[in-house]
Amino acid sequence: MRRHLTLNGLEGVVVCDVAVSDATGTLKMAEGDSPSEFHADAGGSVEVRAVTLDDWLSESGAPPPDVVKIDVEGSDDAVLRGGARSFAKYRPSIYLALHGERQRRACRDLLASWGYVVTSLEPGLVPDLSSEWLAEPLG
Repeated sequence: MRRHLTLNGLEGVVVCDVAVSDATGTLKMAEGDSPSEFHADAGGSVEVRAVTLDDWLSESGAPPPDVVKIDVEGSDDAVLRGGARSFAKYRPSIYLALHGERQRRACRDLLASWGYVVTSLEPGLVPDLSSEWLAEPLG
């Protein structure tokens, strides 16, 4: 990721070597079907440090986000729950790449309860059928 940021001349992006979830601690991760895919798994093969977005923002000294991109292979709702205070306080736009109906339902319900409006980023699809969303705060 760092290499891609440099190659594309992007600035103002913070890259952290942690998993983001709904609890701070350690997660065991199991490799998925591709080299870039890992899943939380009690019998996993790699231990990684996990943080909530709320904890990371309060500890890191990073500026509040204007935009948050979430693409975590099925744990999207956990990342949202771990950032609830930050989403309420800073009201960033949120891009989500969702995986499965359960994730769409859980994320839609959380975002709606926080006053976010969801639109599909896939032409012709309503959010309930789309896997790519933009969530923006009302008002």
